Amino acid sequence: MRTSGITMPPVHGFILNRLLQLAPNARAYRPFFQRMYDKVMKLHQYFYHYRDPDREGLAFICHPWESGMDNLPTWEEVFNHIHFDETEVPPYERLDLLHVDAPYRPQKKSYDRYIYLVNRLRTHRYKAPDIWKDYPFQVQEPLFNAILSHCNEALVEVGRWLGRDTAQLSEWHVQTNQSLRDKLWDEKRGIFVTYDRVHQEQVPVVTAGGLMPLLCGAATTAQTARMTSLLKSPAFAGSAENPAWLCPSTAIDEPRFDPRRYWRGPVWVNMNWLLFHALHRCGHPALAARLRSDALELVRQYGFWEYFSPWKNLPEGEANGGYGANHFSWTAALTLDWLDS
Repeated sequence: MRTSGITMPPVHGFILNRLLQLAPNARAYRPFFQRMYDKVMKLHQYFYHYRDPDREGLAFICHPWESGMDNLPTWEEVFNHIHFDETEVPPYERLDLLHVDAPYRPQKKSYDRYIYLVNRLRTHRYKAPDIWKDYPFQVQEPLFNAILSHCNEALVEVGRWLGRDTAQLSEWHVQTNQSLRDKLWDEKRGIFVTYDRVHQEQVPVVTAGGLMPLLCGAATTAQTARMTSLLKSPAFAGSAENPAWLCPSTAIDEPRFDPRRYWRGPVWVNMNWLLFHALHRCGHPALAARLRSDALELVRQYGFWEYFSPWKNLPEGEANGGYGANHFSWTAALTLDWLDS
């Protein structure tokens, strides 16, 4: 079977729970929920067994693509430690540039590194755990682990409905939340950041993903206050002279912030949707409503784009604030979800 060892943020658990909540007659679909529950449990077991070798409750990602936020400036900091020869990058074609202009997409130097890592994984046939012994990209990322922890909670609800033993899921949830607080919190910046396992250091880059531990209840009361203040500050909200839509994917005051380039600054509806639910959970409904309102206004003004300019006042000569692919399905789907709620 042709497959891949690369994953994506493990959203399956909370999606399954959402289907259970929305099903008009859930018991009629019990066999479906049983099958899906078992499959998603295997995915979580993979993360905690093969991507958490220290058994600390934090799964590492082995490629920027696994984060869902492929082009964060965070990855450049990690790549600075990775050295390879040009011959280790096989020829490749940038199919993404057939549909989206280069200024909106990752630069070639970043893509070379993506392909280098993919080629290395493929060459070693994704054989875990041996491949990780000298593998250079192993990072524990807050969004990925917050979603994993949130899905542990969601699977507990599905599992109890099915009459399953959910003790392991509850244990994972508690452990992951504790490790997020202990290892990924950056007290100086007031947000969660990525940790480089290979070099045993935090990567101090402020991104929207660092807010996501609010989604799984990992943040303390004090940490929640710091992050909600940061979200309303110029770092994400811009200034009176140059206001921004919430929530830029990379903080505006980061040196590599780029309002047009993929994950370097644009607003994504999927991130706002997750943060909307996270802020409701931690008791900030007004701020949640602001994220929802900003996202819906961007869609109203520009359409169902993949991502959007964070600037409320577009730069001179720029008429459209929608970037990437147009008629983007998850932008449309999440807009419908909001409008239906």
